[in-house]
Amino acid sequence: MSKEIPEPFNISGLLFDEYDQNSVTLNYLKTNQIVGSIRMSFNVGTGLPFQETYDFSRITEKFNTAELTRQVIHSKHRGDKLVWPAFYQGIYRLSQDNDIQVVMAIIKESHHKLYKKFGGISIKANLGDIHGVGENILILSWNLGKISSFFRRAILKERSKD
Repeated sequence: MSKEIPEPFNISGLLFDEYDQNSVTLNYLKTNQIVGSIRMSFNVGTGLPFQETYDFSRITEKFNTAELTRQVIHSKHRGDKLVWPAFYQGIYRLSQDNDIQVVMAIIKESHHKLYKKFGGISIKANLGDIHGVGENILILSWNLGKISSFFRRAILKERSKD
C-alpha cells in the first residue's frame, strides 16, 4: 500500500469529499499493515459531514466540535481488543490538543451500551433503520469534559490516584 495518494484524486474506489482538507485519518497498524482507520473531521467554519442532513447548530455553534466517520476495522481484527480502544485514545488526545469539546458520531444502537461507558455521551437523534442494517442508527454527542473513570482507566490507561 502506497503511503502517498497519487494525483489526480479521482481514483476509482477511494472516497474523497470536501471535508478531507479539515480532517485527519487515524490508522491502526499491526505488523506494518493498516488493519483499521477512522476519520475525524474538524468544524472550521465549513460544517461537518452530518450537518448536510441533520441540523445540530446549537451544538456546533456553542462548542468546538468534530465528527467521526468512516470507521473500519478489517474483519480479521474486529475481535482485537487493542484496535478500537487505540482509536478512542487517539481521538481523545487529538481533541485535547486541538481544543475540541464535543465529538459527534453516528453509530448502530447496539454499540450505544459501550459508548455510554465513556461518560458524557448523549443520544441526539434516533434515525431508525435508515440503512437497512436491521437496527436503529443513533447520532451521539460526546462531551469530552465529562469522561468517565472507566474511560480514563480502560482507554487512556491512567492509574487511579487513590
